[in-house]
Amino acid sequence: MASLYDSYVFTADDIPFFVQEAEAAKGPVLELMAGTGRVSIPLAEAGVDLTCVDLSGPMLGRLSEKLTHNGLSANVVEADVCGMDLDHLNYALAMLPFQSFAELPDPDAQRQALNQVARHLKPGGRFICTHHNAALRAPAIDGILHLRGEFPENGSDRTIKLWTCEKREEGSALVTALQVFEMFSSDGNREEERRFEVNYRLVEVDEFRQMAEAAGFRVIDLYGDYQRGPFWTEESIYAIWMLERS
Repeated sequence: MASLYDSYVFTADDIPFFVQEAEAAKGPVLELMAGTGRVSIPLAEAGVDLTCVDLSGPMLGRLSEKLTHNGLSANVVEADVCGMDLDHLNYALAMLPFQSFAELPDPDAQRQALNQVARHLKPGGRFICTHHNAALRAPAIDGILHLRGEFPENGSDRTIKLWTCEKREEGSALVTALQVFEMFSSDGNREEERRFEVNYRLVEVDEFRQMAEAAGFRVIDLYGDYQRGPFWTEESIYAIWMLERS
């Protein structure tokens, strides 16, 4: 997906939030599941002392290309957030943007990730962990193939159509998502199709609070949006956790 990712993931609504938090941290920042650098590049542009971790070498390759192209610097590490062992264990802030915590597909993996993040933070260091609001997200999973949008493909004159179909068993937090990418030439001919299956796990608010506290975190705040509005179970799209290593 690395070659397609930047063509259809370009939201920037959360960027000012993460830049502001990173600048306020006054210390090195750890970005987890950094991908191709949607958040990393603005952080590096702001002069943040940044380490970017992701399991995907191709994704990090594109991030490194962007850093070089823009004359920026960051420490780029290919590692699994559940088992990372970085040289530096004194980060002031860790962040996991874009609701990617859900992509750890089972509770054990999620608990391992929380433990590893806590281990890499200095005492009093903070962790921003972003989630979908499971109470709103789960009812929208209907097993139907939906067209999510049409996007120009980066570096070509082709157009991408993205379709998704999400399924889950009744009462299960595990979601199986099929992503179908159709590529069309400038004259409308369908030239290529790529399919990916992604598993993710929705986490309810009470469950995550217990997991975070068991890993040694204290809950500082829970926002419902990137303007720091309060979280409302029946209304908020996101659950943005502000945690502190106790």
